[in-house]
Amino acid sequence: MKNILTIALVIAGLSAKAQYFQHLYGTSDDDFLSCGHNAYSGSNTGHFLIGPAGNANPNKINVQRTDIDGNVSGAPYFNNTYFLTDNPGNPVNLTSHEVRSLEFSDGSGFAIAGGYVNGSINPMGVYYTYMDQSGNVMSSSGYFTSFGSYTDVHVQAITESVSNPGDLYICGYFTDATTGFNRVFILKINQAGTLLWGSTYDLTGTTYLTDSDIPYDIIESTVYNSQFNYYEVYVVGEHTDNSAGAPQTDAFLLKVNSVYGVTLGYPEMYGTPNSRDVFTCIQQSANTGIDANAEGFVIGGYSDMMNSYDFWFVAIDYSRNIVWDHLFNYFNGGPTNYNDYCNHLIERENTSGQYEYYLAGYTDQGFFGGGDVVVIKTDNSGNAVSNGQFTYGETDIDVGIRIDQLNGYGRNTDGIAVYGYSWHIPPYTIGARDHFLVKAYFNGVTACNTDLQDPEQLPGQAMHEETGGEFYPYDYYDFAFQMYDPQSLQESEVCYQPSDRDGDNSSMVPVKKEVYSSAVLMPNPMRMDADKEVVLEVTAETDAGLDVGVYDLLGREYYRGQFRMKEGDNRLSLDLSGTHLPAGVYLIKLSGAGENRSIVLFVK
Repeated sequence: MKNILTIALVIAGLSAKAQYFQHLYGTSDDDFLSCGHNAYSGSNTGHFLIGPAGNANPNKINVQRTDIDGNVSGAPYFNNTYFLTDNPGNPVNLTSHEVRSLEFSDGSGFAIAGGYVNGSINPMGVYYTYMDQSGNVMSSSGYFTSFGSYTDVHVQAITESVSNPGDLYICGYFTDATTGFNRVFILKINQAGTLLWGSTYDLTGTTYLTDSDIPYDIIESTVYNSQFNYYEVYVVGEHTDNSAGAPQTDAFLLKVNSVYGVTLGYPEMYGTPNSRDVFTCIQQSANTGIDANAEGFVIGGYSDMMNSYDFWFVAIDYSRNIVWDHLFNYFNGGPTNYNDYCNHLIERENTSGQYEYYLAGYTDQGFFGGGDVVVIKTDNSGNAVSNGQFTYGETDIDVGIRIDQLNGYGRNTDGIAVYGYSWHIPPYTIGARDHFLVKAYFNGVTACNTDLQDPEQLPGQAMHEETGGEFYPYDYYDFAFQMYDPQSLQESEVCYQPSDRDGDNSSMVPVKKEVYSSAVLMPNPMRMDADKEVVLEVTAETDAGLDVGVYDLLGREYYRGQFRMKEGDNRLSLDLSGTHLPAGVYLIKLSGAGENRSIVLFVK
């Protein structure tokens, strides 16, 4: 069934902006968004968008930190462009490629990383910047490899360590100048930018002269190897074999350890022999239908198994076996042969205690004309739900890059946020390309230009095999880098409204007044040889009792305590000196007044 919603609202004198909207940001130049995500610092819930500036200003990047309604309404929100240079004070001849970002889990600010080309200084490399919540640059660093000669560097993903929050993994590829093919690299740094290790990878061993690899996403899982003291890091992307005839491309999954970057087993390939198969995003899944120990993964991407490219959605268990394998073909009154690309996904829990998934990307010929942003919503088993194809856009080319969610966090903030860019047909709204942000209900409804239909779901045919591989460690160096001189940009609302009668957020877990609105554990991670207790800081909305338990991932109890909280801030000490917790991952379970919450504790 088709459901078309096209709503234009003009409300004179309305000062309060709305929650559900479509919004543009940029300059009169060509501004390409390459990353976006929600921002949660303090009570200032909102959105963060970033990407390289256009051709006229190749040595700049554009950054927006908005409020929850997408508006840049004054401090701490900002809408700036920044210069980049590896020769402080002289930004000439430097071009930034895709820029990636995240918000640090401690709320202190943002990590920003990208690859760059410098026409006068070689080698080219990677830059990293630590930015505070108000857009001030706190520190910057640069990195390059001396591994042979290369012609280009691209940063594809950045993620924060779950075992040691503040540490970062930066993943990307460089192009070998001799072969013209690409190699994967991973850097691990700390929050200040100090290089902890750097490695490059060849996914098929001695065949690197004919093979080419591009990574797209990286995560550190919660799986801990107590024997060798490392966590597992996963990278996904595409591997192309150019050895004979037409190039053959398969999706790859690479696993390395968190301490040195050493590969853990052989890289693994997914796809079919005669198709191009690409993994673009990965998330560890809490869905026990995928893995009984909640150690499986959901992976998004695209494939032309059915001749044109379609969204590709794969779930694998901890052993990397395929649990489901679905394709989604864009439906516009009937099945299409358009090319459809999934760039990102999220997992969330619904009111039935089941998980649902949202895959975000774009089609090259959508309902509104040209390219359109597309979101596919699925159920607990990865199957599309009714009206689960959401289309957003105008007559321009609109591309979805990332998706995020707000599950009742802050004021009236339920729904999904889709980040992308809009490539305009003249006359331009702001510039040739602008950053594009859509805020919608969980059923896809937003303020304007929304098309809801059922996608065509097709069975995947992916096979799975291991390959050889090699890695080359400790071959990266750091150097001075600078991001500076912020200057203000423009913004433009396409449409907005506070609510819509067709909007539906009922699939989310119901939001109620919490007994405790925040809970923070310190230190985390802790060391049993040095830290005998952890402190739980809890902000309570009312006087209440609180039960606290410490459990390993198998459910074994190591500690239990009971506390009485008063309304306001509480500081509770948990004496763990007699527990002798082995190194690993634990859950601190809080329960009281009918509420339950868990906090992850890492023990080194």
